Amino acid sequence: MGQSRTVKEAVLEYIKQKGPSTPKEVATGTGENYNSVRSTMNRMKGEELTLMDATEGRYRLRDEDAAADTPERNSDTTRDPIYPTVASAGDGSFEIKGDPIGYIEGEDALSRPGREVFWMPVRGDSMADTLPKGGLVPVRRFDPTWTELREDDVYLFRLEGAIQIKRLQRRPGARIRVVSDNDSYDDFDIPLDDGTDFEILGRVLV
Repeated sequence: MGQSRTVKEAVLEYIKQKGPSTPKEVATGTGENYNSVRSTMNRMKGEELTLMDATEGRYRLRDEDAAADTPERNSDTTRDPIYPTVASAGDGSFEIKGDPIGYIEGEDALSRPGREVFWMPVRGDSMADTLPKGGLVPVRRFDPTWTELREDDVYLFRLEGAIQIKRLQRRPGARIRVVSDNDSYDDFDIPLDDGTDFEILGRVLV
């Protein structure tokens, strides 16, 4: 392997060509030292790379996430509905009363084909460092399959009948870690293999 490129450059070049990959796949494909690749990819996490699956250790390019979350320029007729939903960021309940109470329209709307977005108010303060209490937040409707969780992102979900907005992290052993950005609230794990009433409703676009 030539000395003209760094391990980081080799990682980026490989994943751009091959798609989501593990450190072992990158090391094998590039000829770089495995430990160097693994430590480099870990340092790149959250900046150039996103860890898709904590169990398999598969990474993808971060700019692919940005492209997926950045809508094309919308027309003046594009509208995101606003629901009078109580989205508790602490203890709370989920309540939609009939039709939308308004719309986010035109270029400010985030919906596009295959990407349905609605807006809702936040109540509670457990995510106060990220989501202001009483503010409106956009939520992308989510296929409730827990394996699709991104690492360390904010979601709207139902847990034992209560609807909450929290940061979720996929953990080994069929568990999800629930994290509050307000340190006054304790983090906890949800076991997914014991019949717990849990469903992800959407990903908060923050």
